Amino acid sequence: MEDREEEEKNSIVEKNDNIQEKLEELIDENPEIFERVITRRHIEIRKSHSGPVPDPETLKEYKQVYKPAPEIIFGMAKKEQSFRHISTYMGQISAFLIGIGGLAVTAYLGVNNQPWLAGIIGFGSLGSLVGVFLHQNTK
Repeated sequence: MEDREEEEKNSIVEKNDNIQEKLEELIDENPEIFERVITRRHIEIRKSHSGPVPDPETLKEYKQVYKPAPEIIFGMAKKEQSFRHISTYMGQISAFLIGIGGLAVTAYLGVNNQPWLAGIIGFGSLGSLVGVFLHQNTK
């Protein structure tokens, strides 16, 4: 039993040696084939854009797939821009009203002998508004 296993192992080793010799001969005869087999090439193309409207090439590709796609994309961009303008304007109005309200409450408390509470509310309301505006400007 052991002799048979030993013979099989030797046979496998001989086959492996034969394969290795044949590969070495092929490589020596045709080194360019070896380079093509061993060398792997990886090509990656990445495309990115910023904003609601893609670059012209991408728009052309969208149009090839679905003809009204560019008009839809531009319509969406216009709606988004309009919404941003309205929301920015509403945010500014809200900030103004909060600031005026905070000043009014601060003035009322200051006149009615509550200087500490007036200072806390005045500093809190105006300080938070200034902080929001400063934070927006850093983006």
